[in-house]
Amino acid sequence: MNLFLSFSILIFSWSIDNTDPAVQSIIRLLFFAVHAALLVVFVYIGVGIWRKGTKKMVTYRDPYTDEPTSMESWSYDAMKLRELSLTKVGLAVAISYVVSSRYGMFFPLLLQCIMNPKQVYDSELGRLYLRGQSEESHAELQRPWREQQYAPEWLTQMWKEGEKQSDNFLANNTVKGQVEKPVNDRTNRKKK
Repeated sequence: MNLFLSFSILIFSWSIDNTDPAVQSIIRLLFFAVHAALLVVFVYIGVGIWRKGTKKMVTYRDPYTDEPTSMESWSYDAMKLRELSLTKVGLAVAISYVVSSRYGMFFPLLLQCIMNPKQVYDSELGRLYLRGQSEESHAELQRPWREQQYAPEWLTQMWKEGEKQSDNFLANNTVKGQVEKPVNDRTNRKKK
């Protein structure tokens, strides 16, 4: 996220009268118009993926299971479109609108009006299907695309070490791979 752009939007939101109902309705209308246009862009990208229908196989590491996975290129693009539209843009839109309607803060709406179109335009899908760049001429557009790391490296290493310790604990405390059922104290009390 460009810090200068965010700071400029913050200064702009301070300079307007957020208590005026007319200004509030203009900001909300702008927010809905921008995101309705983004919805049209997502449909356009989806149609572009469907029309292109590249059958080339892509092998990538699943970020959740860390297992190598193979799928066709168009399916990979569709998965990335779902991730972009729902996780990256849709979740930010929902949170911004809830914050705005609940607390009367209009800075998140203004910020999303700028940042979400910029994020879609700068994404790999935007570069391929909106700007018309080809993956042959741009090495960074060749699939699989680099996953963005949201957590620092030390935290992901600590998470993996915790998973290993958890697996070791479960392997040592089970009988033939089955978890032992806890003893019911009520049945033991009734027998006494």
